[in-house]
Amino acid sequence: MIEEQHSLDDLRHGFGFLMHDTTRLMNRYYDRRVRIYGITRTQWTLLT
Repeated sequence: MIEEQHSLDDLRHGFGFLMHDTTRLMNRYYDRRVRIYGITRTQWTLLT
C-alpha cells in the first residue's frame, strides 16, 4: 500500500514537471515567433 502511494506521488510529480516544462518551451517558442514583429507575447495576446 505504501509503495503504491509513493509510486502515485512520483507519477504526479513527474507529470507536473512535464506539464511545466512543456509550457515553458511553448512560451519560448511563441516569444521567438512574435519577436519578429517587435512585440511581446502579452502585447500579441491583447491584439488577438
